[in-house]
Amino acid sequence: MDVLEVTITHITGRHAGQRQAYTAFPVTIGRAPVNTVQLAPHDTRASARHAELIFDGKNLYLKDLNSTN
Repeated sequence: MDVLEVTITHITGRHAGQRQAYTAFPVTIGRAPVNTVQLAPHDTRASARHAELIFDGKNLYLKDLNSTN
């Protein structure tokens, strides 16, 4: 199994300009504190559980978690 590192750069919000690298998957994205990538709680452009990055050993996928935002 290959190892993949994904770097996420925050372009706005409280983490603007910061980069975070991830090698453990899935990487969850959303406003809820349980997410790997936590967005600002007041940012209504994203849902509490918005999306996740999944790596199957070969391919990287961005999965929409059927959020309303």
